[in-house]
Amino acid sequence: MTRDLRNYCNRKNIFVAAVFTTAILSAFLVFAYINGDIISTPAITFEDVEISDISFNETHFNVILIIDNKNLVGGTIKNLSFDIIWDNEGEKTVIAHGEKDTLNIYGNQKTKTEIPILFYNKNIIPLATGTITQKSLNITVRGNADFEFLFFKINVPFKKTQIIDTNLKNIIQGILKFIA
Repeated sequence: MTRDLRNYCNRKNIFVAAVFTTAILSAFLVFAYINGDIISTPAITFEDVEISDISFNETHFNVILIIDNKNLVGGTIKNLSFDIIWDNEGEKTVIAHGEKDTLNIYGNQKTKTEIPILFYNKNIIPLATGTITQKSLNITVRGNADFEFLFFKINVPFKKTQIIDTNLKNIIQGILKFIA
């Protein structure tokens, strides 16, 4: 009976130590996130875009991005999915969709990745007309991704809206900057 009691106490101590360590690590990560001193948002820059396929209904692009993660640790993004939406004076139109199954972001280094984006040609024509008739375009990227870090998995919804000047040069730069 003494041996059973000793085994029970050892298991209990291990459990308490694990809970204590997890609590300290979680508190550290939350504090670092709130302060922004240790954990920062990786910088994303656009490198290139190439057309991979054109059909009557769709145009497929591959957008190449560089993710500069200055944090000591990285993580994995799974199931990245987003829509690019044009708000034409209150009427919202999905002009493109992008997906990526797995994206590994490494700690303290730059990661180069390719994101496939599908543009719907029937929705691009009104957008092109809008560049002539409107002073600016209201574009939103909305989606979500599952972020895995250590033992945690978090679903992160995101939404970013940008007003793009309709000068053709500014449109191209704005969309590419916006995607990146």
